[in-house]
Amino acid sequence: MTDATSPRGESSDRSESSPPPTDTHARARRRVRRGRPQMESLEQRALLTTTPGVGNNFALVARPVENPGEVVEVPFTIDRTSFSSPGRSMVIGIDVIDHGVSRLNPMVQEVRDETGRSLPKLNAEADRASLVQINLPRAGDRAQFHAQVAGREAGTGSTLTGFYLPGDANGDRKVDPQDARLVRTILGARRGDPTYLFDADADRNGVIDQNDLRLTQLNHGARTGISPVISANLAEGQDRDADRIVATRQVTFAGQASVGAVITFTEENGKFEPVEVTVGRDGTYEAVLTLAEGENQINVTATDPFGQTFNGKLAPVTFDPQAVEREPVPSNPVLPTPQPAPTPGQPSRPVNRPNLPTRPTLGTRPIPPNQVRGERPLAPTPPNRPNVNRSTPGERVRPSLAVTQTQRENPVRPNLPNAR
Repeated sequence: MTDATSPRGESSDRSESSPPPTDTHARARRRVRRGRPQMESLEQRALLTTTPGVGNNFALVARPVENPGEVVEVPFTIDRTSFSSPGRSMVIGIDVIDHGVSRLNPMVQEVRDETGRSLPKLNAEADRASLVQINLPRAGDRAQFHAQVAGREAGTGSTLTGFYLPGDANGDRKVDPQDARLVRTILGARRGDPTYLFDADADRNGVIDQNDLRLTQLNHGARTGISPVISANLAEGQDRDADRIVATRQVTFAGQASVGAVITFTEENGKFEPVEVTVGRDGTYEAVLTLAEGENQINVTATDPFGQTFNGKLAPVTFDPQAVEREPVPSNPVLPTPQPAPTPGQPSRPVNRPNLPTRPTLGTRPIPPNQVRGERPLAPTPPNRPNVNRSTPGERVRPSLAVTQTQRENPVRPNLPNAR
């Protein structure tokens, strides 16, 4: 989905959903699919950083250049809700690059306040970036500014302007002692060196030097709640098998975005009423949607106080009142160990018996391999005398009554007194 104020923004992590069931039996059957992530990143923007994630850019704004040589204005707003600093002012960096296939080689010409006054730059002429010191307005007020962007090369296309906090070397949207220590450890690193860190290069001149350390100290304590990305997730427990099919008409989407951003959920074909929520001071929000039966194509629009506009399309969510939620199957389920069936004619072995020693220990007698500990021994039966001296499990046989084949062939007669 595209508009004039934001880059193209369809989720690259979309889940495909089948069309709604067409007959009663199909609706009653639960369609089982592999689980998919529920996180929907609404806009995948080219970030002005080499750091994984969003780096230290807190805002990204795209603008089209429709006429060769055109100067494009990028408005932005500063207030005390989204920005704070120990003093009355803070330093903001503005960087710009070509967006998409453009070859404009853009730069920030100047930054003006709402009265039209041009703000002085704190850095020498760099490739793209400009550093300006902005006075924070009083609590409850807002200050409007305009960054003027132009291409060095004639032509048309699109630009992407990034806003960052100079000195935020680790990308956590605040400048603190950790950033100063990080800059000190890589002083002297140049672009292309293994130790060079783009976000630590506050003035974007390609080298980590004393000027970057000075800007980090000057901006110490500055922080912002503005973020260049937002998220929208189905609330936990509403789609446990992650197939985007729910059994309840009302669902809750939750996520994170810039403080004070207004987020609007709509259905592409107008199947449900639009829902609008405002992001709280903790940067989170919840929106309750009343779905229509069948498949719902959900679009999301978000505008934050700084001036960013997001447009995204979520993976479809299907409301099926006869659906049955299933717990997700673990990727490596633990199955019970199968037990061997007992051999006919042999006593059954206990399932959970303790490990038995394989050799006799001191004070114990060896156990025949066909005998289980705790059971009575089985006496051999003469081959030609069935049912004689045959023992049953649990009956002890006296050794003196057990007759062997050798004893029958060579009987040992007892010494008896001579009979007269």
